Amino acid sequence: MANDVTPIDHKALALSRLITQYRESSNLISYQQGLLVEAQNLEDMFQQLINERSINTATNAQLDDVGNIVGQSRQVGDQTLDDDDYRKFIKARAVRNYTNATPEEIIASVNFVLGVPQVQYLEGGMSITIGIGRSLTPEEINLVQNLGIIPKPSAVSVSYLEYNSQEPFSYRSINNPLAGIPNARGYGTVSNPLLGGKYSNIVS
Repeated sequence: MANDVTPIDHKALALSRLITQYRESSNLISYQQGLLVEAQNLEDMFQQLINERSINTATNAQLDDVGNIVGQSRQVGDQTLDDDDYRKFIKARAVRNYTNATPEEIIASVNFVLGVPQVQYLEGGMSITIGIGRSLTPEEINLVQNLGIIPKPSAVSVSYLEYNSQEPFSYRSINNPLAGIPNARGYGTVSNPLLGGKYSNIVS
């Protein structure tokens, strides 16, 4: 829901609260309605403020103001984001600003930003590997690697892998970050190489 604050029609509300014997009094109604002109003007102003400053409804310059609050520019590399994409980046930046970078929060952030079907998270010393369950576009690679929009713990390096979440190649090994993931397949056979899983790629 874009706006959780229900607008109030102050004139209609006041009229509904008149007791029955006064509802036919045109003089009283005119006086009452005149008193509420400023109240309605304020209500309309507040509703406009709420809508124009809401991340889900703001557009153009108003949305730029929202982005400035969280520290996210509309300009990403050589690309100027349209309003729909910009909202996505603003929300991701807001999550990045206030996360504790737990594994669960990192996975949720990757899911939110990229809309991927599956995310794998592996810790190893002072590094983490994040497996992303589909191929990434060049723009998405730039997003996760260069824009700092995916949260990570301090002083920890992050690497990314992309893989086919429907039939990834995997075998259980301490050297395989994707060992044991759902839907994983091993090697194919000489007679039917299609039985095997699809290799993952290092995102670079």
